[in-house]
Amino acid sequence: MKAKLIKTKQELIVNYHLKNENGHTIATTLFPVPTEVEYAANSRGIKLQRISLKNCEAIDRGYDLDELANELLYSKYPFHPSNDSGYWLDMYKEGFQKALELIGDKKFTLEDMMNCWNKALIFQTHKETLGEHIQSLQQTEWDVEVEIDEEKEFIFDPTMGISQGHYLDKPKLDENGCLILKKI
Repeated sequence: MKAKLIKTKQELIVNYHLKNENGHTIATTLFPVPTEVEYAANSRGIKLQRISLKNCEAIDRGYDLDELANELLYSKYPFHPSNDSGYWLDMYKEGFQKALELIGDKKFTLEDMMNCWNKALIFQTHKETLGEHIQSLQQTEWDVEVEIDEEKEFIFDPTMGISQGHYLDKPKLDENGCLILKKI
C-alpha cells in the first residue's frame, strides 16, 4: 500500500505521520495519540496504527545506522571480534570512511550557504533568519510503501453466506507492533 510519510516538528519534538492517498492520517509515531487526531481518524472509519520512530528516521536520513554497522561488522568480521586495539582502530576508520561517503554528495557547505544568504540580504529586505531558511529547505515528506506480509488475512463476510468471505493483504509489523515502511 502506498502512502506519504510526513515529518512534523513542534518545539524540540519530532513526530511522523503516515497519510493515505486521501490525505487522512492512518498511522503515527505519537503515542498516546492526541484525542483530536484519534477522533478525526475514527470519524472516517480509520483505526490508527503505530509506526516506528526508528524506521521513520531511517527513511528521513536515507540510511539505518544500526543496519549499516551490523552489515559492516558481520561482513568484515564474521567471527566474534577480539578486544585488541587493532580491531577497534579498524572499526573506527571504516566508520569514519562510511560517514564521509554518506555526506560526500552534499553540494553546499554551511559557509557557502551563509555567504549566499548574506549577499542576498544586501539586495532584499526579508526577516527570515538563516536557520529558518535552512529548515525550510529540509525535506519533510516522502513517498513510502507499507510492507505487506505474504500471509493474507481472511475476513468473514456474512452477506456472502455461510463460511464465506475474502482475503485481505495483511501489513508486516515489527517486534513492537509497528507498521514497517520502505521508501519508494
